[in-house]
Amino acid sequence: MSVAIRVEGQAAAWLKLLVEFGHADEATVEAWWMDLADEAHGNVITIDMVRRFAAAELAPEGIPEKGPLLEDWKLLFS
Repeated sequence: MSVAIRVEGQAAAWLKLLVEFGHADEATVEAWWMDLADEAHGNVITIDMVRRFAAAELAPEGIPEKGPLLEDWKLLFS
């Protein structure tokens, strides 16, 4: 039995920003959607879920110390 997962518009738009900024590619985002669907609480993927998930995937050690992701970190994750 499949369960419908609702994605908040802001969550989808935010992941598109990661692609536009060059921090993720379409294939990575597609894989993340599958992982996020498994973790969806109440069958909803929220922007907060997406931001936490992406931060953990992009910077598993915490805030990066250098590079392009550091330059965009505050804008994307604050």
